Amino acid sequence: MTSTMLKILALLFMFLDHIAEFIPGAPIWLHWIGRISAPIFFFCMAWGFYYTSNRKVYLSRMYGFGVIMALINYICNNIYQDPYC
Repeated sequence: MTSTMLKILALLFMFLDHIAEFIPGAPIWLHWIGRISAPIFFFCMAWGFYYTSNRKVYLSRMYGFGVIMALINYICNNIYQDPYC
């Protein structure tokens, strides 16, 4: 199984977890399946770090994407005001 296949599988697992989170009455086993996605992504990240040719660029990309996700999370949670809440 390639790392791309692992990432797609983890993406599907994460999608199932999000379904269980946002749809009331969803079965609990969707959460159980969805929790497998994080270790798969961590494995792919460590595997990519091991086999990359330039570790400094790889770490800077991971850090950059982490900062971008943190900014989006901050904007969604603190700045955007939902009129229906």
